[in-house]
Amino acid sequence: MNKIYDVYSLGNAIVDVQTSVNDDVIAKMRVEKGSMRFISELQLDQTIEIIKTMDSKKSCGGSAANSIIALAQMGGRGVFCNMVGGDEHGDIFCQDMQKFGVKFNYELVQGQRTSTCIVLITPDAERTMFTHLGASSCLSEEIVSEELIAKSKWVYIEGYMLSNPKGPAIINKMLDFAIKHNARTALSCSDIFIVDLFKDKIMALADKIDLVFGNKNEVKHLVGVDDDTEAFNAYKSKFRNVIMTLSAKGAKYVVDGEEGEAPGVRVKAVDTTGAGDMFAGAVLYGMTNGISLDRNVRIANFLAAQVVGQFGARLTEIPDYSHVK
Repeated sequence: MNKIYDVYSLGNAIVDVQTSVNDDVIAKMRVEKGSMRFISELQLDQTIEIIKTMDSKKSCGGSAANSIIALAQMGGRGVFCNMVGGDEHGDIFCQDMQKFGVKFNYELVQGQRTSTCIVLITPDAERTMFTHLGASSCLSEEIVSEELIAKSKWVYIEGYMLSNPKGPAIINKMLDFAIKHNARTALSCSDIFIVDLFKDKIMALADKIDLVFGNKNEVKHLVGVDDDTEAFNAYKSKFRNVIMTLSAKGAKYVVDGEEGEAPGVRVKAVDTTGAGDMFAGAVLYGMTNGISLDRNVRIANFLAAQVVGQFGARLTEIPDYSHVK
């Protein structure tokens, strides 16, 4: 079948509500700064009440959604699948997907609120997140489209999906379709807490996953090694292909027998939200559009740095990266 899509992706369909706060707000909420936690609908309303007088920015988000939008902004063709509620945030998500030219393979769940993530950003650019899954928690295997996967070069899955009770079954169904239709497969570690809770499930997917994305802290937790070099060596021994990001220091990779390290790009950090998502989306664009691996990772580092240097999880537009060689 003709591969008309670059990437078919699965992730939570979340509307991000991004708000700048001072450290006192985080302290009063009695949470660890930089953490991410799932919250109930009541806790969501309580958190919204706390920030209601502060300036906030709303946009469709979620890790894989950000990555697939990045790919589309670069000129790629992507598909994103999940569920949204019949509410204002559901409308925001659908409109953003349409605006960026992403094919949105979704179901509308009446009586459920669209997944929402409150992102509190402190002056040091650290993000503390509170996520109510809402409609995304209703996800089932029926959302997976064999037809669209058959038309895609890659299948990309965010690790956050492992926290959904039905997530492993859905992921395995997608991977089986990908293998059947000769699509390559990728998984992001997503977050340290995902790695800590679902390490065994990530390892169980090793035979079906072609490429794993992880930052150095996620990788260290995944392999149980604290040294950067030793952690990377253990990481690459467990999966076919791997990329480990190193924040401002760049990224290390082993892909299809090619091993290397691409330098980072230093910027004044404003908000780290979405940097890893931008990186993954850019890498997947490069892999599906003929960019050499080393340049591909360098471009991804450059674009991720631009995200870190601004407020918000995504770039308004992709800057010229022709100078990145």
